[in-house]
Amino acid sequence: MAFPDCSITDTIYRGVDLGNITRQVPEPAWGLASPFGSYNYCYMPHPRRDQYDPVENGKLLYVEYIQRHQKRTPYNLIPVDAFFCEGSYQLTGSRPPNSNAPAAHLIIETPTNEFTDISGTCQYPQLTAGGLMDAEQHGRDLWGVYGELLGLLPVEPGCDQVKHRASNSRLTEATANGIMRGIWTSQFDLPLYQQPADYDTVNAGFSCPKRDALKKDQRKTQAWNDHLNEMQPVLTKLNQTFDGIATGEWAASFDHFCDNFQAKLCNGYPLDLDSYVVDPVFNAGDWEWNYYWTSQNATDYIKATSGPFIAEIIERLQHRAKGLVFSHTFAHDDDIGPLSGALGIQTLRWPGMGSNIAIEVWSVNNQQVVRVLYCGAPIRSRFGYGDGIPLGEFVSKFSEYALVDKGWCE
Repeated sequence: MAFPDCSITDTIYRGVDLGNITRQVPEPAWGLASPFGSYNYCYMPHPRRDQYDPVENGKLLYVEYIQRHQKRTPYNLIPVDAFFCEGSYQLTGSRPPNSNAPAAHLIIETPTNEFTDISGTCQYPQLTAGGLMDAEQHGRDLWGVYGELLGLLPVEPGCDQVKHRASNSRLTEATANGIMRGIWTSQFDLPLYQQPADYDTVNAGFSCPKRDALKKDQRKTQAWNDHLNEMQPVLTKLNQTFDGIATGEWAASFDHFCDNFQAKLCNGYPLDLDSYVVDPVFNAGDWEWNYYWTSQNATDYIKATSGPFIAEIIERLQHRAKGLVFSHTFAHDDDIGPLSGALGIQTLRWPGMGSNIAIEVWSVNNQQVVRVLYCGAPIRSRFGYGDGIPLGEFVSKFSEYALVDKGWCE
């Protein structure tokens, strides 16, 4: 089946000319009526029954599924920003004794509190109402593929068959709530596992001094300096527009501006900026993510960021607990990026909301074969993982990015 690759720019291009900068940039996804399968930062594709091709003559045995949370408010606020979240209730995950009603977080503002310098009724960040709805649909689609089509997911889930894990973030907890409600529309009490925040292998919760040093080194290269120099006219324009904000981390990369602009556009807020400024910002963000995780010197940075989590995945693939058929981890873009790099993705755009990786183990002619999907389609990998390779060969290659020696981080 021909399927667009959501890791590359495959939609519409337009040249942007701003002073001495001329680059080819994608039309932003929010301006397109994109078919399912095209890159859409606000709601990335995922496995869907009408788009899914099973492995020929194969029987699916196990799926390792990792996804980013769904759309949210921004981490990085510009002082004039205000988001409103009255329609999005963030459950605590606990409930009073003898009650089926979980407690929920609601944001309040009081007139006597003059210590706030932000407006709105949201936490920054938190899932929006649209993000919660996206999560439920994502779950329904997963059921359509791995439940109805392939019969892997059980109708009544048991803890020995399905494992759900989230990072220590309300973003991933809320996404998990929506996904599980989408997969199993009936009421089931299912555990959502987490590791202690101080050494969580998801979202780089563990201490690794080498990680920060490697990132600093990546930002000292000629390629990085050329990138920032080329984008200087855009930073100057942003600094003029937002009253000197383009300093510090706002000027060190395009992470903060991309985060803020995408959060507005994904949730229906006006941006009030011309496309000749916005488009290069998004293009720069895509370039940075591809640089971080697919450049020649990315291997150690991947190990320092996601190496312990990769080691856990390998352990599950090799020694699956009896009855375990589906392991689902709710994570962040900083997990999807390094995992994609470790899986040999040929080109990587910023992993959008709900972006996902499925590592499938199939039995084909009495041999266990691994196939990897990125956002619902066979990954375009330098290692051929999208076509399927023997499990042992996959584990051997993937293990190059695993980290089990704490001393390596020092």
